[in-house]
Amino acid sequence: MRIASNRQITKQPQIDLLAEIIYTSIMQRTRGFTIVELLVVIVVIAILAAITIVSYNGINQRSQAAAVASDLRATIKGFALYKEATGMSTWAHENDASWNGNVTGNPTITSMIPYNASFREFVPKAPQTTGLGAGASAWLYDNDTGTFANCVANSDGVNIILQNVTNLTVAQLVDEALDDGDRACGLMHMSGTSLIYNISRSP
Repeated sequence: MRIASNRQITKQPQIDLLAEIIYTSIMQRTRGFTIVELLVVIVVIAILAAITIVSYNGINQRSQAAAVASDLRATIKGFALYKEATGMSTWAHENDASWNGNVTGNPTITSMIPYNASFREFVPKAPQTTGLGAGASAWLYDNDTGTFANCVANSDGVNIILQNVTNLTVAQLVDEALDDGDRACGLMHMSGTSLIYNISRSP
């Protein structure tokens, strides 16, 4: 009869113990996740979702600001080309009927485009207002013969103005794209809730 060696005898209990540990682990896992494990998973998912939302909002705001800034550049260029093409020595007053048909105050650029065919050739559409606030609906033309002062929160000079701006993050990004990023001062600045972009220092 063959007798097992001591080495074989001592190994068998170790194998049995390991098998029991593996079996117990598998059986425990088949019962599902524990409350703690589920809570950890939920917290991780919530953190990842928050990071994704913040990142998306930042990208979306930068995209909106870039679109607004691009429109404003095109509009300012169109104003300047129109003035040059028509031989205007000064900028038209905001209530000049020959310019916009409105004699009661600041006309919207949207209203000026269909009224003045010559102007429409240079400014075919008004700058967009996307992302600047629900109440910020239309850019206005402003020239009441005041002279622009660089760091004064008003609308002196010749400007285009957007009122009721509530999204200051997008307004800041637009200012950074077009001017110096200082909303209190410069060619682009804010006066109250109005975002003002200066076309000309003097009328």
